[in-house]
Amino acid sequence: MGNDAIPSWSGFNYQGKMAILCALQEINKNNSVDEYSIELERQEDFAILHNDTTLALYQVKAVLSQKKHRYYTVSSSEESVAQKLIRHKAECGNYMAQCFLVSAIDIVDWNNKDNTYRNHIKLYQYNGETVSIVNCSNCIREEIKLYLTKCKETPFVVNDETVYTIYAKLCVFLESKVAMMHNQNSRDRNYRILLTDFVNVMKDTVISGYEQMEFCKREEIYRYLGEILSHLVPNYCENDCPENRSCNPECVIHRLEEEFSRLNDIRKYIEVINPGVNKWSEFDYVSHASIDALRKHIVYPFHCSRNADGIRRQHDGIIFESHLSQAKNKLVLPTLLSIGANTQRSLETTLQNIKNNIDIQPSIAGNTLLAAMDTDIMVDLQKDCICSRWTIADVQAIGNPYAGTEIVSEQRFLKELKNERH
Repeated sequence: MGNDAIPSWSGFNYQGKMAILCALQEINKNNSVDEYSIELERQEDFAILHNDTTLALYQVKAVLSQKKHRYYTVSSSEESVAQKLIRHKAECGNYMAQCFLVSAIDIVDWNNKDNTYRNHIKLYQYNGETVSIVNCSNCIREEIKLYLTKCKETPFVVNDETVYTIYAKLCVFLESKVAMMHNQNSRDRNYRILLTDFVNVMKDTVISGYEQMEFCKREEIYRYLGEILSHLVPNYCENDCPENRSCNPECVIHRLEEEFSRLNDIRKYIEVINPGVNKWSEFDYVSHASIDALRKHIVYPFHCSRNADGIRRQHDGIIFESHLSQAKNKLVLPTLLSIGANTQRSLETTLQNIKNNIDIQPSIAGNTLLAAMDTDIMVDLQKDCICSRWTIADVQAIGNPYAGTEIVSEQRFLKELKNERH
């Protein structure tokens, strides 16, 4: 049967907010709510259903002046609130259904013996307390927090801003659902809202919030790293290049600058040139991309290659071709890898981190990686080749995806490269 009270419903009044709160509680109570719904104003103010079975009936009263049970249980002219709840429970067909009176104030004598309904109708409480008109929004936000802590789709730490955004979206969602019901005639009206619809509102808001947060982070890092890269080449040309007075327009540095400008995600490039780092926070991108380190270990090796045509992007990295490379692809990737004096331990840690760095695997597999190495390391890792390279493929722990990849001493590689030019 239809109910003309639907037009008075809103996601922004006490009645609507309590419906949201109870829906969220049911969601948090169950592993799956695919078969659950909330029914608005068909009989009581709202009801929770499992399929077509009514589980609970709720009558909401925001009257602030009536603190005695008789206002709700006794009526001389018509059915009292309590009588209607009991009758509707009988009509719903489930004698196990619970009945709740939702009051915005404490009904101080509800449990008195003269209240014959006290054992049949429960006063709704949240964490043992009556939910006031002012406090209902806080209770909703607590349930949202609980949902987010359990939700696998929450990819970030829950904060108050996210919770409040979801709260606002749920209020607007209920408002739009009520408006849709209001536009239907009572005979065709669908009074039910699936609890999965509430879940989807929360999930969509989480995803949208995560995307916005990611955008802001990426944009901030992009601006910072973009600022570095925009000054990197001019800075190198002015201060480091031995040929800056007779600059060649076809210099390899100009090609490198073009490749920098085409990077889709500067963060990914910073990860590629730091393959030994496998856990990143936003601040790490700044600390692992100083302009001095980039000039010395990235721009300088490219300049030494002297082969502008051999420079190109590969996945998220920028590489150059060299026949001095004994790697599978004959491609060289300058990196900020630094292997210190603790020979074996330092090396094993670096290799394990590289192995765990699955995201950058396509950019480095099969290439020569230039790394800053202490001279002493090469005593133990010496190979019979011009660059004193240490080959990852020789170490079983690194795994098959990196077969044909090698780490070489940047200093020795560049020395051989420059010797070739003379």
